[in-house]
Amino acid sequence: YNTNLAISVMGSSYGSTEDCKAVIKRASETTVDITLNGFGNLTGGGNMNLGDFTISGVNVEKADDGYTLSLGAFESAAESASGTTPITGESLEGTVTANGKANITVAFKPGAMPMAITAVFTGNVKKTSAQ
Repeated sequence: YNTNLAISVMGSSYGSTEDCKAVIKRASETTVDITLNGFGNLTGGGNMNLGDFTISGVNVEKADDGYTLSLGAFESAAESASGTTPITGESLEGTVTANGKANITVAFKPGAMPMAITAVFTGNVKKTSAQ
């Protein structure tokens, strides 16, 4: 998915970018893995030196107009030129409609950050795939 990414911390905007992606890959009949990138391309706020990271085991359920995505707490790691940053995820929720529009909201803490970052990815499918 080519997406728009908007970041906020404790309700305050931390910037946005259209230079980002959310890659959704089927992991099983009922789960997907989602790789998020673009955190280093934010404008209109702070600069975040955070690499791509993958959220595994996201639950998928059929909905009226597509699918819902959900996951509670999760662990991941963001890889960047400066090293590996542990990711402590609080939640993920979202939808993917039948016409290919995605809306994914992720709350997570990178490293030792005390408050969660809320990342909202919105976009359209880049290409149709059997994955």
